[in-house]
Amino acid sequence: MADFDRLAREVTPDQLAQAIGARPKGKEWMCPRVGHHNHEDTKPSVAIGREGDRTVLTCHGCGLAGSPVQVAAEVWGVDLPEAGNRLAELYGIDAGTPPKSEIVEAYPYTDEAGELLYEVVRYKPKRFRQRRPDGSGGWTWRLEDARRVPYRLPEVLAAVAAGITVHVVEGERDVHAIEAAGGVATTAPGGAGKWRTEYSETLRGARVVVVADRDEAGVRHAWEVAGALEGVAASVEVVEPVTGKDAEDHLAAGHELDTFEAATPATVTVPVALFTDARLPDATRSVDIAVYAVIEAHGPKLRIEDISRAVGRGDSAVGRSRRRLRTAGWIRWRRRKQSPSVYTLSHPVATPRPVAGGGASNQEDRSSKDGQEPKTGRERGLSSYSREGSDSRNESRPSAARSPTNGQGSQPHETELVADPCPKCGGQLVDSVCEPCGLEVVA
Repeated sequence: MADFDRLAREVTPDQLAQAIGARPKGKEWMCPRVGHHNHEDTKPSVAIGREGDRTVLTCHGCGLAGSPVQVAAEVWGVDLPEAGNRLAELYGIDAGTPPKSEIVEAYPYTDEAGELLYEVVRYKPKRFRQRRPDGSGGWTWRLEDARRVPYRLPEVLAAVAAGITVHVVEGERDVHAIEAAGGVATTAPGGAGKWRTEYSETLRGARVVVVADRDEAGVRHAWEVAGALEGVAASVEVVEPVTGKDAEDHLAAGHELDTFEAATPATVTVPVALFTDARLPDATRSVDIAVYAVIEAHGPKLRIEDISRAVGRGDSAVGRSRRRLRTAGWIRWRRRKQSPSVYTLSHPVATPRPVAGGGASNQEDRSSKDGQEPKTGRERGLSSYSREGSDSRNESRPSAARSPTNGQGSQPHETELVADPCPKCGGQLVDSVCEPCGLEVVA
């Protein structure tokens, strides 16, 4: 059987398009399944590019997406091994046999009583899979409807009840390192970008320290977790290792649990309702939030590859996120031939709020035409709550995401900013401090 991973690296976008019969049109391709599989449009809707060092394809019309082998198998109607062998033969690629994997660790995820729910399995060469007991002494390598919980749930609940600080890290090995140092820690299965709303509830009332990995995805993930815990945990602090990439490196270098450095805030301004919109899956919510934030900061004219670079995800993941946001009503866009798409943001779930300085915002002007209340919701940064007034209209741009360039020299668009009540309790702010609860709202 061919090595699928090697084929993903070796097969070029042009070769994949030729193999499946996708005709080039402009900078995109015509999907080979036009007229079939609920794909009735006749516009070029296939994007084929490189995600890291691998070729990936996404069709925005019918949902066809994946690696060269996955896409070829779907289009040709054959199984994956046959598709891999045919691609290797077609382009003379020595795909060989994939290196043999071996399990090196299995991380058990249990319920409150310690009953095993599922395991995250680590392989060498490094990769991860998830499995759950099949009830007959074996394993099912698909979680399906298994209950999702954070790692070390019983220990976390006991620590919260005892008032002990809980560290949220990225990966099970970091959890083990903190436990060896005498602390309590947890992580989400799957690592960065996989934090769910229900995980936050296990930390209600807790003192939480979120440890960010020293890479773009890790920093973004840490602030997203911190944002999800605001108003849930008693306190949230985001830190990063003094030495190395993660908590394990920090401790291995001889540092203590209390010597992590304060992390640089990564302020991303998005509507609060986006964090809890039930129409967006929890499993992909962090990607959706990042995509929305990039469009908010750097739109309205963006290419999908610009967004991909900014959020650190591939075109396929960003394309799926963009469709989810559109279906839920958060964004609209107009595709223009040979030009960046033009995006429009909306707040389908929001609460009215007053305008700073007594003026009227653009959104209020639009909504007043049909007599409806303005759809402006409370907004917050993932690193901190931000009070947005007319004097700070340019101070709340995302810094966690890189600024994309669209090749057209367009500048970030301006957004009318308004004053919020206290984001925690809704009380009146006096000199950036909430009178009822005492929360300091960072400008």
